[in-house]
Amino acid sequence: DFSKLRAKKIGTVTTLDLSKIKMREDNYGVIFEANLRIPLAGEYTFYLASDDGSRLFIDQQKVVENDSLHALTEKKGKIWLSEGKHSIRIEYFENSLEEMLLLDTEGPHLPRTHLPMAMVYLK
Repeated sequence: DFSKLRAKKIGTVTTLDLSKIKMREDNYGVIFEANLRIPLAGEYTFYLASDDGSRLFIDQQKVVENDSLHALTEKKGKIWLSEGKHSIRIEYFENSLEEMLLLDTEGPHLPRTHLPMAMVYLK
C-alpha cells in the first residue's frame, strides 16, 4: 500500500529502467507518474510485466493488476481512451532476487510495442 509509505527520494526519469533509479538491491518500491498523449481515440491494451508486483492506473482507474511476489509475469488490461491527455501511474515493488518492469501498449493503428516515449510527458 504505497499510500502508507514515505518517499526516500523524488526525481525525474525518462525511462522505466530500474537500474538507473534503485537505491538498493532488494525491498524497495517505485512510483512512476506522467501523462500520456493519446493520438487517436479508441480501445488501448496495456501489457505490464514485472518481477515482483506492479499496478497500472490511467486517469486514476486501475487498468492492470500484477501485484504479489512472483517471477517475471505479464498481465494485461484494456481501456477506452479519448484523444488527448491522460494521467498514468505505475506502482512497482521489488522484494528480492530478479527485478524487471516493462510496459507495452497497442491500440488503434498502433501494433504492440514498448510504450513509445513520444506518447509520454511529465505531469
